[in-house]
Amino acid sequence: FFVALLGVLISFFLFRKDAQINALVGVLRSSKERMQTFLGDASHELRTPLSVIKGYFEILTKRTDVSLEDRSKYLDRINSEVVRMEEIISDLLLITELDQGVEKALVRINISKIVVDYIQDLKILEPQRTISLNVQEDIYLAFPEGHAQQLFANLFSNIKRHTPSDSPINILLETKAGKIKFVLEDSGPGLPANTYKEGINAFQRFDKSR
Repeated sequence: FFVALLGVLISFFLFRKDAQINALVGVLRSSKERMQTFLGDASHELRTPLSVIKGYFEILTKRTDVSLEDRSKYLDRINSEVVRMEEIISDLLLITELDQGVEKALVRINISKIVVDYIQDLKILEPQRTISLNVQEDIYLAFPEGHAQQLFANLFSNIKRHTPSDSPINILLETKAGKIKFVLEDSGPGLPANTYKEGINAFQRFDKSR
């Protein structure tokens, strides 16, 4: 009986270890696939401005019939793509910091003021857009200052980038029961339905043909 019991226990232990190893292998495989996807998407984001820079650089260095006006335009395009690459690299560094748990100094920030500033920018740049506001004044939050600015800059730039300039948006900022609620609702096409369940990865492209 004891020998049989010992055999059952050993078998249970071995099968349990085997299941744990299989689970670990599954996690490592999934992590590797996510990393490969991330590197592919990030590489794509960097390759696009590089292609533009290379194209205009070749025109400027190999052609002698480029007018001064066109030369100025091409240099402006090169500069804009360099700025874009700097932004992408900054995003990569930010993702690395977040993954490594690098702590930034928290600053007491007036979130209401930041939101109102970006709303004013949007009104000036896109005066034909209807904006419905419900922003509570003087809502403060302890937050890394640079990250707060980048968060709202990304949100509002997505509005300008992915929705028609005359489409309406609704903005809500309020505090309830010690929590801050912020809603930025637009009339854009939205993301693919599965992303709301599976989550979104950094630099993820929803149109793989791009």
